Amino acid sequence: MEDAPSDRTTPSPSNIVRVPIRALSNAFLQQFVPYDNPAVFDVRPTHWHRRHEGIFLFRYTDFRGWPAVQPAANEWRIRNYFQPLVNEEERCSAVDGLLLDARSWCCWAQGFTHLEPELRWVLTLIFDLVNVIVAKQRASVMRTPVTPGGGGFMEADDRPEKLFWEGRYYLHNLIAVVREMKETFGITNLTIPRLPWLDGN
Repeated sequence: MEDAPSDRTTPSPSNIVRVPIRALSNAFLQQFVPYDNPAVFDVRPTHWHRRHEGIFLFRYTDFRGWPAVQPAANEWRIRNYFQPLVNEEERCSAVDGLLLDARSWCCWAQGFTHLEPELRWVLTLIFDLVNVIVAKQRASVMRTPVTPGGGGFMEADDRPEKLFWEGRYYLHNLIAVVREMKETFGITNLTIPRLPWLDGN
């Protein structure tokens, strides 16, 4: 049975035992997970945050192929960690609060001591998705013309309403993948959030 994340449940890199990846009979996951991409199996614990007690950092390769880190901790610690950033993001009327909740959730979930590499990889995808969409949502407000009929309209793909529903669409799909992996790998106490997908307010 899995242990819920806690301040000291993440093993140090020297204590990790590598085991063979189990053969999957789940056809959906076999199609979804790019097993030929080394990044799937390279989400690794690195070290505790040097300034924030109880925050552990996982190293991974982001969707652009760049090195990145994802913080992980229990729920209240990760929310406190993100709070200054959330305060800044919430000043923008276009930022979707559901994405901010999903970011905290995926960092909490990443803090489980024992997770299949496929699931760790999907949690980094959620983390990346939220950060990219939130940045686009904030930028979309900055590019709105000051006066109606003025020049310099944003591109159609950058409209706040489109970004709002695009973010929820991709997040919904990734959460569905996590739910499938939870069932496939038998992770009984990984709580999947119930998010109000169709609420546009």
